[in-house]
Amino acid sequence: MVLVKDDYRDVFDKANKEINGLLADDVCVALNISTGSRITLCAIEDAIRIQLVNFHTTSGYRVGPACSAFRYCVEDSRKKSPKIHLAPLWNTGSSFHNAIMSTLIEQREHLSTRQIWKILYQLEEYSTSYEAFRKIFRGFANWVKNLPCFKQKVERGQRFILEL
Repeated sequence: MVLVKDDYRDVFDKANKEINGLLADDVCVALNISTGSRITLCAIEDAIRIQLVNFHTTSGYRVGPACSAFRYCVEDSRKKSPKIHLAPLWNTGSSFHNAIMSTLIEQREHLSTRQIWKILYQLEEYSTSYEAFRKIFRGFANWVKNLPCFKQKVERGQRFILEL
């Protein structure tokens, strides 16, 4: 347990250091947003996202390690079977990552990379070739690969879904 003051600066500083030492290949960080002050949770979430950006920036997109993070909330933990809600953390600084995540959130079925590309290709700002998109998607997949809500199945190629 790490003791911190209940202010953004102290929590962010401590979380930034702790998370930096935690991230590695095949790691998935879970942030419980059910408890604690909002400013504390914001500081921890910001530290996680910044460290993920640093982690993935120094990793190659083709063979780079996969490291993910998500927020979760436990609905009425006193019940016999409480419901857990998940919300992924991704690279919000990347417009491509935002577009891919939006597509996966909006769709409620498994999509191939080609189907995702076709959806994004209709948006003029993302009219890139399919091969270029596949490279970007591999980088995105390294961000979300370990999430419990990111599912992949192999059926005539890889298909992906985000189950929230």
